[in-house]
Amino acid sequence: MGNGTPIHTLKYRPEIDGLRFLAVIIVILHHLEISLFSGGFIGVDVFFVISGYLITSILFKEATNGRISFSGFYKRRIVRLAPAFFVVVFFTSVAAYWLMLPPEIVAYAKSLVSSVFFVANFYMWNEIGGYFVDNAAKTPLLHLWSLSVEEQFYIIWPFAVMVFVLLKKRIPLFSLVFIITVAGALFSEWGVRNYLAASYYLLPTRFFELSAGGMLAFLPAVSRESRLTRMLPWVGLSMICYSAFYYSPSMLFPGVAAVVPVVGTVILVRYLCVESSLGRAFSSSFFVALGKVSYPAYLWHWPIIAYLNIMRVPISFWVGCAVVLSTFLLSFMTYYWAEKPAARFRLLHPFKVIVLGFFIPVLVSLSFVLYVQKTEGMPDRFSDSLVEKSRAIGAWASRIRGACHNGYITGLASEDECILGRESGSVDFLLIGDSHANHFAGMMDVFASKAGLRGYDSSQSNTIYLPGSERMYSKSGQEKIHTQFRSRNETWTTLIKENNYRAVVLGGSYAIHYESDTFVHDGERGKGAFRESFRTALRMIERSGAQAYVIMGSPVLLGINYDCGLMNERFGADQACKYPRKAHDDKFEGWIDFVANLKNEFPGVIFIDPAAVLCTDDYCYAELDGLPIYHDGNHLNYIGSQEVGRRYIQDFGNPLDALRGN
Repeated sequence: MGNGTPIHTLKYRPEIDGLRFLAVIIVILHHLEISLFSGGFIGVDVFFVISGYLITSILFKEATNGRISFSGFYKRRIVRLAPAFFVVVFFTSVAAYWLMLPPEIVAYAKSLVSSVFFVANFYMWNEIGGYFVDNAAKTPLLHLWSLSVEEQFYIIWPFAVMVFVLLKKRIPLFSLVFIITVAGALFSEWGVRNYLAASYYLLPTRFFELSAGGMLAFLPAVSRESRLTRMLPWVGLSMICYSAFYYSPSMLFPGVAAVVPVVGTVILVRYLCVESSLGRAFSSSFFVALGKVSYPAYLWHWPIIAYLNIMRVPISFWVGCAVVLSTFLLSFMTYYWAEKPAARFRLLHPFKVIVLGFFIPVLVSLSFVLYVQKTEGMPDRFSDSLVEKSRAIGAWASRIRGACHNGYITGLASEDECILGRESGSVDFLLIGDSHANHFAGMMDVFASKAGLRGYDSSQSNTIYLPGSERMYSKSGQEKIHTQFRSRNETWTTLIKENNYRAVVLGGSYAIHYESDTFVHDGERGKGAFRESFRTALRMIERSGAQAYVIMGSPVLLGINYDCGLMNERFGADQACKYPRKAHDDKFEGWIDFVANLKNEFPGVIFIDPAAVLCTDDYCYAELDGLPIYHDGNHLNYIGSQEVGRRYIQDFGNPLDALRGN
């Protein structure tokens, strides 16, 4: 987002500032969830093209005039980017102190470290995952992934331009960068089809957007007198608007889909001029003034929205208006009170600029981070009850037992990494399934510890154990086979056959997927395929000599929030933390009936029903005696899972005691 133009190195183009305003406003409106701007995230791509053009133009001019001053280049980057960046980070951190519960501020501190060192894109990819997932909406520094992409580009690109200039006698530079850009777009398309979340955040699949702007720097000035060149900016604007209005978060992006807004921006940057009617609009005082503060506006808008989400403030029309107004008010304040005064730093030696403009603010940020980590989130800011609730909700099994869930690229995590119950000795039982099996690890650990047994858990997202089945999914309008589903099922089958476990526990979202038509087994599809494959799983376990267990699943919260008790205590709200048991029974009626039939068909199978703990005859609950049990609408948190295990033993006995006599 930082694409300032030192006036002594490149002719100022006011229409580019207007284009910046267009980019930032569609991003803001998209983040306010205005349906018309479902594709407003492409505003970031517009910024990337502009940045690539301006930076490359400056570097190319320096290179052709002698040599690139790397110290001067990075000094200008710090002077341009650091003032607004650290001002926003400072106030966002202050807000975090007042508004974030201990687990939230600990996560915020980690994101802050990655942001000040410009690797936020890696952090968001690893910790948040998809850019459009639910927990992303409460991550105040989420948007800084794009700034990290630009900074990583700035590390590589000056050296690349220097090499380009050396090669210009052998190959036209525009052609060279054009080839790089096309190759980058093709690589990005491969990336989104194979590694969607990583491709959204990381530089290799975004590189072509920046280089697309960069290739314009190697073209001669264009004549804008012809009718065609005066019409082309309208074409470019139409491509951007089409993307902003008709794209959606569900599509594969960036990839070739990003080519439309990227090419549209390239056309605008190349052919837009103040002499044309469109150019006069973009270079008007209104657009230019707002365009000059587009960088701080981008920095400010998302923390405001994220904190509203954290506070559970609905984004109504008037709240949205307040967000836009406050964003630009803060942006003008930042521009006039931080960015413009900091411009005097250009006169200082690069070393002083780096120390004053980067290292000192980073040290201050790291001091805050270390204090947050040392105090485990500064819990003294809140009551003990709120702290305990927040810690329970923040205890995700997928993080606590991350190696056991999904495993490694090279294969499963080892038995010694994924221990349930007794620390040493042979493994007595295997727990397998999807993320729901993972969230039952806490419960099974309690069962195993009380029974003096040792278990091993292996789970994978979107992978319930249905041997012999394929799982289908839709991508880009085409139906595809979930290859990892079948391969992980085959791996688990091998474990069952070769390890002589005393028991195998099937956990997972079976209840949720019972009605799904995404499973195919022996030519049959849907519910029939599910039933036959599930029976196959039970027969296979029994043939191996193991005791089969089935965890029937935890209730899915219907019409209530997983953190309703915390919100009630913190904000004096009066949300219901229960919903009718009948709603649960009706939703999973098919699965419940299927289990009833299985009990007759497989009398030796032991069924574990967490709903017996989480529900009474009348209601199902999101918390037990004030302890939140879930970390989202259908996954238990780890502490809640353990509590379910303790209560299950108390009310119904330990289901693993059946293994003691074997």
